[in-house]
Amino acid sequence: MGVDLRGLQETEQGIRETLDILREIGMHGQEESGSPIEQLGLGNQELGDPRLADTLDDLLARAHYVFRELLGDGRDMVRALADTRTTYQRVEDSIVRDLESLAPLLDPRHNPLGSGDDQ
Repeated sequence: MGVDLRGLQETEQGIRETLDILREIGMHGQEESGSPIEQLGLGNQELGDPRLADTLDDLLARAHYVFRELLGDGRDMVRALADTRTTYQRVEDSIVRDLESLAPLLDPRHNPLGSGDDQ
């Protein structure tokens, strides 16, 4: 059919593994919330300027929502890829079964009108 089922499966697995790695970054129970990204914040001592620290905190607070959305989008992509792969696999299997059932009819020795001995 021209659909690379193995490619779909590998893409699905790659996204799944990426999501697993991203979950490992988070605290237990907060993996899906996007909160781990806020832990990247640095304080006044590390940055040397409280305004810079506040700006970074604001940026990370907003990024946490983006991160959470990305995790959700990743889960949705995995489901969609799995559904697509399964659907194409079923269609391909059905076509193969249908062709196999037609194969005897295509045999030149097959005579749909009988053997001809009755005449």
